[in-house]
Amino acid sequence: MATTTTTTTSTSTTTTLTYEKPHDVALTSHSVMALSLEETDYHNYSKSVDRAAHVDAMMTHTEEEEEQQQQQHRLNRLELEHAYLAEQNTHLTKELSFARCTISALRNITTQKEESLQATRQELDRAYFRIKMLGMTLMRQEQQLQQQQQAWMEMMQHQQQQQQQQSYDDEEAGHLSHRSLTTAAAHQHIEALLQRRAGKEQQQQQQQQRRHLDHQQQLTPPESPRRIDEQGQGLDDEY
Repeated sequence: MATTTTTTTSTSTTTTLTYEKPHDVALTSHSVMALSLEETDYHNYSKSVDRAAHVDAMMTHTEEEEEQQQQQHRLNRLELEHAYLAEQNTHLTKELSFARCTISALRNITTQKEESLQATRQELDRAYFRIKMLGMTLMRQEQQLQQQQQAWMEMMQHQQQQQQQQSYDDEEAGHLSHRSLTTAAAHQHIEALLQRRAGKEQQQQQQQQRRHLDHQQQLTPPESPRRIDEQGQGLDDEY
């Protein structure tokens, strides 16, 4: 009888046979062959198992790598989305701050406009009141002016009537004075004509007397100067 001792390691399997009798050699050979076949099958099976395990490991590793890649891709995408959202948040924060500043500025402008409109409204109310008072004052002044104008017109009419009456009186007096002046001038003219005529007649008489004396002197002898003077004086006295 043979005793079989099998030692299995991680890399190979060793079988040790111990024979007790010669009869057992054939059995042992048959057994060895059977064991060899079993070992071959086991080795092939082990290789198949190892190959399958390797394939499984490779597939598992590939799946893990793919999963890691997918996770890394997801992580990268999440990081990109986070960065984009952070940028959008920053942009929106800036826009919100700008909108708040704009709203505050618009409120200030609206407040200033309302205050300005209120002041303008008050100023317009005061101006309307002043215009109303001025209109009333102008109306009173217009009434006073109309009254003064009416009084002035009445006074002017009265003065015109007085002037017309005075003009009529002056005209009548002028006509009378003109008549009197005309009459006086006519009398003076007549007197002047009469005086001129009398003067001319007197001159003619004197000339005739002188001619007559000259003629007498030519006919009579010359006399003394004294007598001539006496005669001349006598003539003058006659004139």
